[in-house]
Amino acid sequence: MIPVAVFAHNEARGILRRLRSFAAGAPGMDLRLYVLCNGNTDGTNGIVAAYARDNPHVSLIDLALGDKANAWNVHVHEVAPEADAYVFMDGDCELLADAVPRMLGTLHASPAANAVSALPASGRTVRHWRRQIVEQHALVGGLYALSGSFVARIRAGKLRLPTGFVGDDSLLGSLAAWDLDPQGDWDAITRIAICTDAEFRCDSMSYCSFDDLRRQMRRMARYSGRRYEMQMINDLLRSAGLAGMPSDTGELYRSRGRLCRLAWRGMWTPFDWLVLPKIRQRAAFPRADRQSAF
Repeated sequence: MIPVAVFAHNEARGILRRLRSFAAGAPGMDLRLYVLCNGNTDGTNGIVAAYARDNPHVSLIDLALGDKANAWNVHVHEVAPEADAYVFMDGDCELLADAVPRMLGTLHASPAANAVSALPASGRTVRHWRRQIVEQHALVGGLYALSGSFVARIRAGKLRLPTGFVGDDSLLGSLAAWDLDPQGDWDAITRIAICTDAEFRCDSMSYCSFDDLRRQMRRMARYSGRRYEMQMINDLLRSAGLAGMPSDTGELYRSRGRLCRLAWRGMWTPFDWLVLPKIRQRAAFPRADRQSAF
């Protein structure tokens, strides 16, 4: 049995289609789907609960905190059983044909790999994005898997992602490339496998939709925030090792917020300008709920 984490935050519009995509994306496989509904306000939980009643391989995990990093921690340390591999998927993604068996086949054929990433099949810049993933051996949050031994070491070390951290996939990719030793050698090519024939897709954005444009602007601000967060946490972990992993982003910002500076980055500069004050505010006055600042 392979446990699958599906992270769902306000995905009522498409969550059923995404869950049903496992019929084509993982045909005949023994999967256990854990839908981690975190901080939903749009009825996603009720939709998943109704679907789970007719599909016993699906479980609803209801989390009040709307934070993916916290949901990841709950799944890995409290929910998922021991397994040879663990699959993770965003709730706004849909599996394409045979994505899961192909991805796990690549992982099992790469004994030194801690992780395997699938590739996106949609988006206006999808060719550029796919090329970057393959060249850099990057881990993509939309659909990826971790080896059982890698997760076992994470559990044994009681390693948790910082609550509120935006770039959970980027941080996990770094931990996989470091082989859980940030003060050691970086080897993404060996430790992160890329399955080029395992694909997922997300809904296309319409520039005629105000809601889609607003979501895109928020997404770009989060990408900017993720860049700053990765800059801070890489510096921290390189210096202190895993013992220095912060419990939440407020702690990270207080420790390394001084590294964040505004510089010209073309179209990204306005988003950097928007998120920097939030980083500085969070460093001075951490939020009690520990959700993402972006």
